Amino acid sequence: MRCLDDPDMSIRMRAIEAISGMATRKTLVPTVKRLMSQLVLSNTVALQPNSRAELNVESETLDLPLLDAAGASLVSAQGTIVSPKIDVSDVTDNPEYRLAAIDAIIDMCSRQSYANTSDFEWYVATLADLVYIAGVDVGLRLSERLLDVTVRVRQVRAFSIKMARRLLSDSCLVDRSCSDGTNSPVLSTSAYILGEYCMLQPSSAEDIGLLLPSGLSKLSDEQQAVFVQAAMKVYANWLKDVSGYWNPEIWELVRSVTSSTQHTLSSIFMGNACVALPLQVASRLRMFAEILKTVSLATSNLGDSAPPVCAELQYLFSAYELNPVSAAAQGKVPVPEDLDLDTYIGKPIPDTTHKVMPPPSPAPRPSRAKDPFILPS
Repeated sequence: MRCLDDPDMSIRMRAIEAISGMATRKTLVPTVKRLMSQLVLSNTVALQPNSRAELNVESETLDLPLLDAAGASLVSAQGTIVSPKIDVSDVTDNPEYRLAAIDAIIDMCSRQSYANTSDFEWYVATLADLVYIAGVDVGLRLSERLLDVTVRVRQVRAFSIKMARRLLSDSCLVDRSCSDGTNSPVLSTSAYILGEYCMLQPSSAEDIGLLLPSGLSKLSDEQQAVFVQAAMKVYANWLKDVSGYWNPEIWELVRSVTSSTQHTLSSIFMGNACVALPLQVASRLRMFAEILKTVSLATSNLGDSAPPVCAELQYLFSAYELNPVSAAAQGKVPVPEDLDLDTYIGKPIPDTTHKVMPPPSPAPRPSRAKDPFILPS
């Protein structure tokens, strides 16, 4: 571990390889904290909401405002980070070293289907913290790991929703999503998690606003499609929850949220007609617009109970649960003995690829009327 503070870059890189290979369930958390402390102490990162100037970097114990499961700032450390006195302008600022440290953290935690990880909430919090302290562009790697652990571990999904809300509610992260090195792919993964597992947490109309930020049109086409799809799911789930407590106040709230969501969609994509949008975005946008229109018409008048559409919309998105499937799972499915792929289900389709079509018959030449001014030959 002392080699991680060596001024020689090559020694540090070899030390990272060594501690990554020797990590166990017992040493995982201290090792990850040690690497993250180096990422925090560099000049590359400015912690939020507390700046580096507020950190006591002279002491051997770095007491950061590291948050607990419900807090804001660094979640994963849960206390103090022990770090020797080092110069913050050392090789820790080297992008190559930072990438190696982050890869080591991810590898140690996810190796052999998370064999070393016992606290998955801590692991999800670590991934969320790396978005801020990475200092390099590792958005795709963090997104893959965050999605993988959320899908595989049911018990951590509720906590993943909290972390997704934390990332999406960070206006600075969302506004700078188009800049390099902001790890913006994590935002679309957070949007997917919030939409896919929204029923595991109390529904809130604020989540719809998180999924329809003002800068949504600046994101890539794939990210826009994920955000709009997630917003539809959250809206349908929220509508089902509030319809169980139907009264005049809930009716007014549904009307208000539906109207504001329609206005938000039109303002975000104001300059882009649906025909000019990519298919994956335009199709989801049209679907969401029709859902909002249907709900607006169904709730135009106050009734004794909620319209059926308010409770049934959710089943458009929650009929089946997505489960992780191995890439080699299809090859392990036995072929049924009575399966015959050579027999036609219906009438055979005639093969016309090798048939030579006869040439078209020449058109009849029009008869020339006798012209008295033409001399006979």
